[in-house]
Amino acid sequence: MTTVNTVEDIIEVLDSDPLLLDALRARLLTRDLIELPQVVAELAASHLRLEATLHQFMETTDERLKELAANQQTLTANQQTLKVNQQTLAANQQTLKADQQTLAANQKELAANQKELAANQRIANLRLDGLEETQQTLVETQQMLVENQQTLAENQQVANLRLGGLENRMGSLEITVNGIRLDVDSMKGNHMEMQLQSKVHALLGGRMALRQVEIVRAHYPAGVLQSFIAAVYEAEETGLITERRYMRVLTADLIVSARRRGGGEVVYVAIEVSNKLDRHDVDRAAMTAESLAMAFPQTETLAAVYGREISDADRSYAESEGVDVFLDDSGR
Repeated sequence: MTTVNTVEDIIEVLDSDPLLLDALRARLLTRDLIELPQVVAELAASHLRLEATLHQFMETTDERLKELAANQQTLTANQQTLKVNQQTLAANQQTLKADQQTLAANQKELAANQKELAANQRIANLRLDGLEETQQTLVETQQMLVENQQTLAENQQVANLRLGGLENRMGSLEITVNGIRLDVDSMKGNHMEMQLQSKVHALLGGRMALRQVEIVRAHYPAGVLQSFIAAVYEAEETGLITERRYMRVLTADLIVSARRRGGGEVVYVAIEVSNKLDRHDVDRAAMTAESLAMAFPQTETLAAVYGREISDADRSYAESEGVDVFLDDSGR
């Protein structure tokens, strides 16, 4: 057994006997202090692992940041390229829109020209037909006059030779004279149409109080207003009026446009002309006015007849149909 007298002796004993040293530690230190070196060692190992992990994370983060920066540069370049492409696309769209508008305007102008050409062609055909009919009528009238003269001469001779057949011959002569009278009435009607064209302004300005009277449809020599006929043709093409009503407008004796006193809206007046007026003239004027009202639904339309005489019954009929009657007694 070792004798312990000094501190050095205690230290020497403890150094020589580890079990004794552990027993002394257990007696002098708490368990936490005893385990502290192990804990510190574990913390040091954990710190080393954390440093390694952090280092690896920093390297990975740097790589990702570099990739992100490269991607950001690529994205910026792509955005700039996209912006340029969008500007180019917008410019191309504007150019395309302008081209489309120009094309639509050209197509519209072409359609209008085609319609006007078709209307002019139909008017030309109507004029040619009317001219051929007029020429044929003149030829037939001349032939009839010659035949009538021959018939009159023959009748005169027969009357001189055969007084007994006078009544029969007079009957034949009366029929011939009636035919001549109808032809003369037709020529008088044509002459009255031309006379009416020169006085229609004063005529409508007086009774109807219309101003700015302009002829838009008439027989020779006034002709037609192309924009008016084109509008009527458009009305037929779109179904506002039938072909029958379209032809009624084209064959009307006279159509004028005017304005109410004080600068009102446009008024269309359809006028039929005949030396001796009857209800057929009234019906034609009324139908022309109705056709104009259908072709121009926003425009007021009126109907009138012009001639030298009309019966009381036909005048009453015209009043019931809303057709104005104008009489000219200058030829009497």
